[in-house]
Amino acid sequence: MSRARSLVLALVAVGASACAHWPVNPPLPDLKVDPEHGYRFGKMTTPARKDDTMVIVSFSGGGTRAAALAYGVLEKLRDTKIRGGSSDLLAAVDVVSSISGGSFTAAHYALYGRDGLPRLRERFLDQPKTQLRLALSTLNPYNAIRLLSPRYSRIDLAAEYFDKLLFDGATYAKMPRDAPYTMINASELDIGTYFSFTQEQFDPICSDLEKVKVARAVASSSAFPILLTPLTLQSYGGPRCGYKPGEWFDLANQDLLLNPRRFRFRSDVNALMNENRRFLHLVDGGVADNIGLRGPFQALTSPDTLQMNDSDPVAGFSVPTMINNGEIKRVVVIAVNARTVSELKHDKRASTPWVVPVVANVAGAPMGNYSFETVTMIQEWMNSMNAQISTANQLIAACPDCAKQIDLESSDVRYHFVEVAFNLLPESEQAHFNAMGTNYSLSKQNVADLIDAAKRILDGSKAFEQVVKDMQ
Repeated sequence: MSRARSLVLALVAVGASACAHWPVNPPLPDLKVDPEHGYRFGKMTTPARKDDTMVIVSFSGGGTRAAALAYGVLEKLRDTKIRGGSSDLLAAVDVVSSISGGSFTAAHYALYGRDGLPRLRERFLDQPKTQLRLALSTLNPYNAIRLLSPRYSRIDLAAEYFDKLLFDGATYAKMPRDAPYTMINASELDIGTYFSFTQEQFDPICSDLEKVKVARAVASSSAFPILLTPLTLQSYGGPRCGYKPGEWFDLANQDLLLNPRRFRFRSDVNALMNENRRFLHLVDGGVADNIGLRGPFQALTSPDTLQMNDSDPVAGFSVPTMINNGEIKRVVVIAVNARTVSELKHDKRASTPWVVPVVANVAGAPMGNYSFETVTMIQEWMNSMNAQISTANQLIAACPDCAKQIDLESSDVRYHFVEVAFNLLPESEQAHFNAMGTNYSLSKQNVADLIDAAKRILDGSKAFEQVVKDMQ
């Protein structure tokens, strides 16, 4: 190769790497928060506003294993008739909250609906070489050159790949404004909390979600540390666009001892608004919440939301507010948990495990434990709410005059929790699913097994049976 040709190729490489840059999320129009603008709960037409049941579904992390289990749940809900056969349970879903692998199914369903389910299976679930092709894309000379740029990394390449594979360039402007309201969740690296791709979450950083590609949300949600780099968002400095949370924000500053969860929520929002925070770096949603229920739990238990406009009582995603307004009498949470239990491997021998499995276990064990605690917390809270309502109604029935004196009213609100998890299968089957890796390389047979498992778990669930019975 001549010296001149080598020089030309070098200049081309430098030019390509210099031009490579992650797609910048734009500021809000006129750098001003508009509570009517963008993909937010208050602008959604949800089934709960037409009937009396709020249905929330969460999809956990776990690669294709999680995506396929979530897919099976969607098909089962579609095939489950309610209201005397005039509708189905999938049509009643108000909110989907997802993490990592589950975000592929959540985002695709949000964009393409039930008619797009076969497309998702064909393009993604039944493609056992997705992970290999993603890895090989980094070896493409053009991509390899772009990756030399400090402003373009593997997560940006992954987002491009997922966009071509599944999302066809769709931005949040194309996300439907009817149900379900879909929360794709990542984790903010510095703050250490979950970060949802909704306009309410983008308001504190004065950014416009409408022009962000859905594929970037999914990529950030599944950006497992080390394997993929964090995804970068630009912050335009909360107060500069006039953003200020509701009245709760100032009150919560005194709640460290009385209501620590509310105090923590305020602290996280305040950190997002920090004008010195010029960028956000998002990693796998599982770092902060691998079950996808932290956001819904906030909405289930508190009237505090990120929505700026206090004048609209139903603008933000708050279940207690909707209950107080008489819109909801039943709350259903279906948690799809693709967590596996580690098989006996390292403890069979005395030799020290090498670095890769150690890193994987150190990262995975806390996620699994945190998911268990989150599921347990929500189950216990919902059981407690049902018990309190039942006790109050018994007191009212026993002494109506006493109830009037203390201004106690009866309630017919009920809470239902349904979990879809491998430990609910027969023990003889669990090893098969526990052996499936957290990757994007499952066989078609494994995918079919996961879809079938989701349906059989719901078929055998007494809690799910009660939900269906109550919604007839």
